[in-house]
Amino acid sequence: MSPSPPSNAQLQALDPREDLDALRDGLLARVGAGLNCTPALADLAGRDPLALAELLVGPRADGRLVPLALDVAATLEAALSPPALYRRLVDLASRVEDYDAQPVLDHIVRHHAESSWVLPLAMRIEGRRAGLSHLMALSGHPRFGSACYAYARAGARDGLAEVAVGLLRPEPIAALAAVGDVDALIEAVVIVVRAHPAAPVVPWLAACWGPRPDPLVAAVAARVDAATARALLALCSRP
Repeated sequence: MSPSPPSNAQLQALDPREDLDALRDGLLARVGAGLNCTPALADLAGRDPLALAELLVGPRADGRLVPLALDVAATLEAALSPPALYRRLVDLASRVEDYDAQPVLDHIVRHHAESSWVLPLAMRIEGRRAGLSHLMALSGHPRFGSACYAYARAGARDGLAEVAVGLLRPEPIAALAAVGDVDALIEAVVIVVRAHPAAPVVPWLAACWGPRPDPLVAAVAARVDAATARALLALCSRP
């Protein structure tokens, strides 16, 4: 029979410098049992923030404790720069089988959406859907358009299409046009039209591509249902 996980009081009694491994193992036991670790973490953050950083993101840190690290991220950011901290947390999370680093990205975009260093982490975590979480978080920010362009330059096709569908806004489409990725531009517009047949994609294309977007509209029309295609093509004959 395996021993019971240590209590928070038992963990608080450990010396964070001398008993770091025991403290880590005790937290892992509590996490594995679904027990709350907040009192022990709060105590350690107050007593020795550097030991807390060593415990959760140092060389002997365990990726299974990444959720706890996110809970005390504000304290950890005082010990490490945010870019270094979150790169390390993504590294740790990637070592754990069946663990998704998406919660790390969700935390980042809630607290650091305006930072340029978010993009490479989003590209790493979200893969083909890169930019989705970050751009949705920036939707009300003046940097939204420039962020769309940055993701377009990085090749984030699917993420930009999903953002265009989710927000029904032209900036992701315009970003793909700005980098000259015609195939991705057409694909994104097709995805938008299939989700929102009445979306004003012809004016969007005229605004971001030029006053005669007929070839692009025809390419989109060839890939949607007949009624939607007729409506799109009819718009091309209007001012």
